[in-house]
Amino acid sequence: MQWNPDTPLTVTMPETTPNRSRIRLPVEELTRWLEQLATLLSAGISLPDCLQAQLRAATGKHWPRLLTHLQEQLAMGLSLSEAMAEHPRVFDPFALALIRTGERTGRLELAVQRLADSLEARLRMRRQLQQIMTYPLVVLVVSLLISGFLLGFVVPQFAGLFRDSGSQLPWLTEQLLHASDLLRSHWQWLPLAVVPVFFVLRAALRADHAPLRRALARLPVLGTLWRQMAAARWATTLSLTTRVGLPILEGLSLAADNAGHPVFSQHRAAWLEGVRSGRRLAEVLAEAPLPPWALQMIAAGQESGALDRMLERCAEILNDEVERRVKRLQTLLEPAVMLIIGAVVGVLLLAMYMPIFRLASTFG
Repeated sequence: MQWNPDTPLTVTMPETTPNRSRIRLPVEELTRWLEQLATLLSAGISLPDCLQAQLRAATGKHWPRLLTHLQEQLAMGLSLSEAMAEHPRVFDPFALALIRTGERTGRLELAVQRLADSLEARLRMRRQLQQIMTYPLVVLVVSLLISGFLLGFVVPQFAGLFRDSGSQLPWLTEQLLHASDLLRSHWQWLPLAVVPVFFVLRAALRADHAPLRRALARLPVLGTLWRQMAAARWATTLSLTTRVGLPILEGLSLAADNAGHPVFSQHRAAWLEGVRSGRRLAEVLAEAPLPPWALQMIAAGQESGALDRMLERCAEILNDEVERRVKRLQTLLEPAVMLIIGAVVGVLLLAMYMPIFRLASTFG
């Protein structure tokens, strides 16, 4: 049966199977595998032969298991998307929808390549965030270690001298001594306090509508940067789904989920309802967190029948703007973080030496 391009596709997700694989793979490895698979398929090699060739070169613990299972499912008559659906920790709904659409339209190699491009863009955004956060986090950890060393080992050496002097200590010094006593008497509880905080923050950041994510979205600098990254990812996803032939309703839903930002998830229902009612896409997206020029490009793309190319161009422009903002933010963060760590250490040293200066002036 030949697929008719005038017939809209309805992409349905597979039913949940009781035995789901627990295989997890790094996004970097998954991207490389998809790129290799797309190259082999473009060369005219059949899908089972592609998987067999990749299995012979597979290393590690999980890749042989995954490729073997995919081969077995294909031999049983299942499609690639159906076999992938049994590995939800590796292939998300967006990936399954692209692969399924590629199978239905006979353009599987294009769908696989577009999926690899999407994962590559996701990795690029993640690296940009890591570039922003790595330096401040390293400096923060160093400042905490220095502060802990001073409070735990240096301040106690001065505590006896301060208390034997019998003079009134400055308020800052008294607070420093209290903090030192508290740290020395309860240091064994610190690991127990850090671990729950780490897991709570990670769970909050992964939740779609977590209060913490909404609070981060309102931050003046990081919130704007995050929204721009989400907009670029949204445009990239919608461009990919449009290019492989996925219906616009399915593409909008997947793009909103794949953006990874609460604002896009909140607007999803309104966008879908607007498209169902017959409104043009640019009108539906009028309230979207997109710049006006992007809406104009989307409207022009829909008028000219080149919506996928316009969306792709929007994503490129947004990604370029994100990279510029990341560089500017890094330039501002480095001196700011150094000032913070200098202020913390300076306050600690000042609190320790203020009584010494007072004693010296008294005896002098």
